[in-house]
Amino acid sequence: MKRLTPKNVTTYSTPEKLPFLIYTEIESLGDRIRLYLFTARYRELINSGPREMSMAWQMHSHSHSLRQGELYIIQERGVELIRFLHDVASGLGVTTVDRSNSFRKAFKKRFDRRLRERHRLVYAHERPSLTSRVIATGRKRSRRR
Repeated sequence: MKRLTPKNVTTYSTPEKLPFLIYTEIESLGDRIRLYLFTARYRELINSGPREMSMAWQMHSHSHSLRQGELYIIQERGVELIRFLHDVASGLGVTTVDRSNSFRKAFKKRFDRRLRERHRLVYAHERPSLTSRVIATGRKRSRRR
């Protein structure tokens, strides 16, 4: 796995140590999935406090997209874990099919809107300008008439 140091790669490359490595990776991914619900509430709780708390959080985090960032991490680590498990099984002589791409596609389909929102926040060139938003608002109003 990519998060291992070169020294640990040799330590955990043995069949005896692989179950522990797999367990810790699944536990880490599971914690992220379990805590994902709460990342959406950070802003809500911080905004209910003093104004300075909100300002400090914004300066500290440098990001308003924690929830979407977590989704990408869960998706990427999930894909890596499935691919790793496939490689381990193949290395042990177990017939298996790599389902990492199926997982990625299903994940993208399920969380499409949130993943696109994170993409728009990260890639400023895709953000609508103030001018284009005003024009779009004017078009909506003229269509209603």
